[in-house]
Amino acid sequence: MIGIILLGIGERSNELELLTLEALSKIPVDVKMEVINDSRAILKYNVKRIPALLVDNEIVFEGRLPKEDEIVNSIQEKIYSINKKDKKMVMSKILVPIDFSETSLKGFRYAKEMAEEFGASITVVHVSKGLLDDDSTPTLIPLKTREKTMLGNMKEFVGLTPNMEGPRERVKVDFRYEVGFPVERIVALSPQFDLIVIGATGEHGVVDKLFGSVSSGVAQRAKCPVLLVNGNHIFTPYRNILNAAKSNALNPKITARLLAASNDPGKTVHFVEVSNRSEFSDKEIVDGISEVYLKNGLKDIDFTVAHVQEDSVVKGLNRYSEENDIDLIVMNTKEKSLLGRLFLESQTKNIAQSKMNAPVLVIHE
Repeated sequence: MIGIILLGIGERSNELELLTLEALSKIPVDVKMEVINDSRAILKYNVKRIPALLVDNEIVFEGRLPKEDEIVNSIQEKIYSINKKDKKMVMSKILVPIDFSETSLKGFRYAKEMAEEFGASITVVHVSKGLLDDDSTPTLIPLKTREKTMLGNMKEFVGLTPNMEGPRERVKVDFRYEVGFPVERIVALSPQFDLIVIGATGEHGVVDKLFGSVSSGVAQRAKCPVLLVNGNHIFTPYRNILNAAKSNALNPKITARLLAASNDPGKTVHFVEVSNRSEFSDKEIVDGISEVYLKNGLKDIDFTVAHVQEDSVVKGLNRYSEENDIDLIVMNTKEKSLLGRLFLESQTKNIAQSKMNAPVLVIHE
C-alpha cells in the first residue's frame, strides 16, 4: 500500500486534493491518503512551501499545484522504486536437490550462477531411501556414519573445494542429508526456501516410471516456486520471459525481480497461448495485463501477447522460445476449477519430463 499525504491550507489545498483523487482514479493501486491542514502539524514535515504532496513520506511536489499526469507519474515512480529495492528478496534461499546424476550437477551449477546474480544462498539436499542404498541395494551402515559419508560425497560431487568455501566465494553453500521418499522430503522442506532449482530429468527407477519423475512431483506439490533446468541450460540474466498460462498473468513483483538482473533496456514478458485454434483474440488479455503493469509501475518492461497454433503445448512453447530468444518459461498453476488444476498439473508433468529450450519456473499462487 502506498501512503500519500497532502499538506496545505485553504483553496489551493482543496484543489490539490481534487487533483490527487482524480489521478488516483486512473491508477488501480491500494492507497492510504491523509490530508493535513493544521499549520503546526504541517511544520513537522519540513516542507518549505505549501501546498505539498508526499508519497511514502517523500516530498514530490511543494509550493505549486502539479498537473494530474505529474501526480500519476510520481506515484508510478514510487511503485517502481519499491519493486526495484525489493528485487532480491524473492530468492534469498535456494534449495537444490541432487541425486548424483549429471543432470542434477548441471542444476546445481545453474543455481550457483543464479545465486551469485541475485545474492542468494544455496542448500544442497540429497534424499536417501533409508535402509536401501542409492542403487536400491540393502545397506547396514549406521545412519550417523552414512550421513557423514554422504555429506562428504555431496561436497565432492558438486566440486566444492576448500577454496570455494573461503572468503572469495560469493555464494554460501550448505549441505543437507535426508532419509525418506525424495518427493515427500523435498516438498516438506520447501516452505523454508524461496526457490527450488532441480534438474528436469535424473535417475529413473521403477517408482519414477510408475509415478513420474521426482522433478515433476516436486514441481506440482512444492510450497515455493520450482525452477526446472535441463542439462543444456546456462544461466544468463533474464531478458525475455515467456508466461505460458494465458489466464494467469505473471505476478508483477516476481516479474520485476526476475528481470532486475539484466541491464538490457529491451526487457519483455511474452504472454503466449498454445492451442489448436486458428483464431485468437487478445484484447481481453491485453487490457488485463495493461492494468496490472500500470498498477505496479513496470514502466521499463514491455509485454507482448501471442498465439501459437499447435496441438502440443510443449512443442508450441519450444517453437516460440526458439524463435524469440526466450530466457525463462513461467507457468502459473493457480486455478480455481478442479479440471483446470488437473490440466495444469498434467502440463507441468509433461514439461518436467520434456527437453525444453529454456528453464521452466513453476509458480503456485
